[in-house]
Amino acid sequence: MIILHITFAVPPESLPAVTDALRILHQNITKEPTCKYFNVYRFSQPGVIRVVEQWDEDANFLTEVCVYVFFEVWADEWEVR
Repeated sequence: MIILHITFAVPPESLPAVTDALRILHQNITKEPTCKYFNVYRFSQPGVIRVVEQWDEDANFLTEVCVYVFFEVWADEWEVR
């Protein structure tokens, strides 16, 4: 089991684009059979976001699968590279 808590700050002008990207991520990642939980939280401090994920996987999953999925499969949809 892997549980990730990823907290990051976003400049106010980038918040709409980041929110859209996180919405796309949520739509896709929750379709993965081993994703048991995924949620995005916004803090009262402006621009601070936390993503929480729970995976029924081992540590190799992070480096072998997640990196590929996030940066290869969805990069075009997110216009990232």
